Amino acid sequence: MKILILCNIILPEIAKELGTGASATGGWIIGITEGLLKTENNELCVVFPQTVRPEWCEGNTGRYAYCGFPEDFSSPLQLREGRTDKFAEILRREEPDIVHIFGTEWLYSYEMMQACIREGYRDRTVVSIQGLVSEIAGDCFKADLPDAVCRAQSFRDFIKHDSILAQQEEYRQRGVYEQKTLAGAKHVIGRTDWDKAAAKRINPDVQYHYCQETLRPEFYGKAWCYKDCEKHSLFVSQGYYPLKGFHKMLEAMPLILKEYPDAVLYVTGSDPLAAGFKASLHQTYYQKYIGRMIRRYGLREHVRFLGTLNAEQMAERDRLTHVFVCPSSIENSSNSVGEALLVGTPVCAADVGGMRSIMSHEKEGLLYPFADVKALAESVKRIFTMGEDADALSAREKARAAVQYDPAENTEDLVKIYREMAGENI
Repeated sequence: MKILILCNIILPEIAKELGTGASATGGWIIGITEGLLKTENNELCVVFPQTVRPEWCEGNTGRYAYCGFPEDFSSPLQLREGRTDKFAEILRREEPDIVHIFGTEWLYSYEMMQACIREGYRDRTVVSIQGLVSEIAGDCFKADLPDAVCRAQSFRDFIKHDSILAQQEEYRQRGVYEQKTLAGAKHVIGRTDWDKAAAKRINPDVQYHYCQETLRPEFYGKAWCYKDCEKHSLFVSQGYYPLKGFHKMLEAMPLILKEYPDAVLYVTGSDPLAAGFKASLHQTYYQKYIGRMIRRYGLREHVRFLGTLNAEQMAERDRLTHVFVCPSSIENSSNSVGEALLVGTPVCAADVGGMRSIMSHEKEGLLYPFADVKALAESVKRIFTMGEDADALSAREKARAAVQYDPAENTEDLVKIYREMAGENI
């Protein structure tokens, strides 16, 4: 079966061909492509945005063909002249059995959908839902931040016209094309009750297919246990922008520290308080706000920034952490939570979006209302008080995750969807 994939990352082998670094995100796409390549008689062509070269670049890694198109992510709200025509040309040349569009967040997904419709591929095109910017652009985008913070701008924000409110408006506008993409789709792939309901609201006639994601391989070989973890340590995988709710975690820390004064919170990214003058000019207002919160709550010795972590480092951080926290204001199914479940790190997560589709409250972790900081703190403390009993929670997490994120099963499910769309004679 020949599959043309449109994705938003540069796969490792292509990055090597182009002489650039591979994408730090999108590990599930790597998992899917590797699974498809290991399945007999599959042939891939990968189409993706790139900023390495100003022109379209095409080639073959030896395992699959690729086509990278130039993209200016500083102007994400502009349709690119001639790109739909180029996508149509690629479809005519490659003659794929299936077109798989990963994600609806960017305008090039809409352009590819238009090309597929034009070239008669609508019945054999499927869109995977990652996040949904049209849903994110609502009140959850502000993540319960004060209006003054949402309106404020740092020097960097002023120059880039990029305050929190400006970002929300960008999401809203991108969401218009997301809805057009889904409205034109006949098939979508999702993995949660939340994304199914959202897709059906946009396009009641769309055929919804359930298929879980395969996560990064580094997380399949790690195993958490209480005796080896760093007691009273917390890990939040992202703190760069409001949606991820890091400010809520900081609000909860004083409540946790009252009973556990040795508690330490780890987070990826750079320390906003350690930036020199030049570096501070590049900080968003949200980063500055995070720095002020750390000072206000006296958390300087209790928050540790880890910089950028690769997959192996993230997996090891999960293994060593006492509690993994996902304080996001919205998620479809958080891959960071999925990775923690695979490792067996006790999970505490805001009960938002599709979270209940990947873990059950009380059984594989604890869920709490996003805006309820006291509930967040109590959930963390509850896991701390479990002591060695947390090993039972960890075992339940790993058991569910082993089924939920099974690479072979997920690849088989995906191929079944392709065959259903294309016909059993493929």
